[in-house]
Amino acid sequence: MRKTTVALALALITAGTASAGFVSYAANPTSNSTDFAAGVATYGQTLNTLDFETHPLGTLNSTFYPGVTIAFGNTTNVTTELASQGGLTSPQSTGEGAGDASHHLTPDAAYTMTITFDTPVLAAGFFLIDFYNPSGVNGQPFIVYDGPNGTGNVLGSVTPAPYNFQINNKYFLGALSTDGDIRSIRFSSTGFAGDSVYIDNIQYSTTGTPEPGTWLLLASGGLLVVMKRRRA
Repeated sequence: MRKTTVALALALITAGTASAGFVSYAANPTSNSTDFAAGVATYGQTLNTLDFETHPLGTLNSTFYPGVTIAFGNTTNVTTELASQGGLTSPQSTGEGAGDASHHLTPDAAYTMTITFDTPVLAAGFFLIDFYNPSGVNGQPFIVYDGPNGTGNVLGSVTPAPYNFQINNKYFLGALSTDGDIRSIRFSSTGFAGDSVYIDNIQYSTTGTPEPGTWLLLASGGLLVVMKRRRA
């Protein structure tokens, strides 16, 4: 019986120290955000959403939201206006529906957005509105890092789907790292043909998952409890 108990505890320790996994959410334009939310829920986490409704209209304050820094290389405003027209180039997709006139970010046509979290998170993502990418060149891969401001190790990348989401349709890009070690994400839009791509509803998990060392301690603690009860 004691051998079985020890073997079970060792199995728990081994499972807790398994290598990290990286999951991207980009390939399913009509369900990326719901798939993302389901992935976060699988790890017992919840999502926090920055919808910019509380941010005043006008120039973006990069540190307006505690714990998150949103940086651009050019002027970025919070507005309620969306494009009045768009191209009809195929292949097209309606994404996850039409973007509304609520507050959203309106950077210049070409931009690089970097989002940094004060503490590591399990998952992060955001919505693009009016994204024009039928030939797969307008959006560069969305890169995920374990350091702030696009530094440290690259945990993975998310390649945008090659569709035209005009006029004013929403498309979600997200990523999840099972080690809960995402510190920053970076996305660039080339502004192909002068196209403006809006950003709305930045989402991230409220906490990360335990580090492998934490799993080891939990499993070891469980082993000690079982052994003490066995001796008793």
